[in-house]
Amino acid sequence: MLTRLTITGLLLFGLTLGAAYAEDEKAPKPDPDFYPVSIRLPEQGLALGANQLKVTFDNRAKDSEVEGNLKFELVVLGPDDARQSYFGEVDAMRFGQKREVLLEGVKVDTTENVRFLVILDPENSAKESNEDNNRYIFQAKIKGPETEKPETEVPEAKAPETEVPEAKAPESEVPETKAPESEVPEAKASETEVPEANDPETAVPEAKAPKSDASEAETPEP
Repeated sequence: MLTRLTITGLLLFGLTLGAAYAEDEKAPKPDPDFYPVSIRLPEQGLALGANQLKVTFDNRAKDSEVEGNLKFELVVLGPDDARQSYFGEVDAMRFGQKREVLLEGVKVDTTENVRFLVILDPENSAKESNEDNNRYIFQAKIKGPETEKPETEVPEAKAPETEVPEAKAPESEVPETKAPESEVPEAKASETEVPEANDPETAVPEAKAPKSDASEAETPEP
């Protein structure tokens, strides 16, 4: 009995799951939402004449899938309402599946600012959830030739020539060495005051020969 109930339950579960899966398969997929993401210029910059551009597209609608190709138009808008159009195709994409398209020979004939306008699905041939974001515009300018700056010769910086005076030993006046002038007193005879002879107080006694103690020898008569 239990085995029969188990088999019956599994059969019912399988039938329910199959029906749900069938309904899911029949449920309509959401409409895609294609839009241009960016425009990339050449690495060396935009040049006068033919250029190579890269345009990127994406689909932002989840679970949406579209088969086939989508057309797009690139318009170069110059001054005075001048415009040139270039056409291309891109494979349809799933959600988050970006696709890049290379466009060659895109001409620019002005040195003024130009604008690049990308229109995805311009004829509205694909049904989308949002038809208002199929355009992208980008502005750029011609990269002019590099102007070489004249080489300006910078004068060599020199220190000002300062005349340095010749170093000389200071001339110190050496005083002339002279022997000290010692005053030699003039030799003068001492003035001895000789008292006058008449002056009894200062009378100089007359010099007499000293007397010899020996008596004069008498010469004996022969």
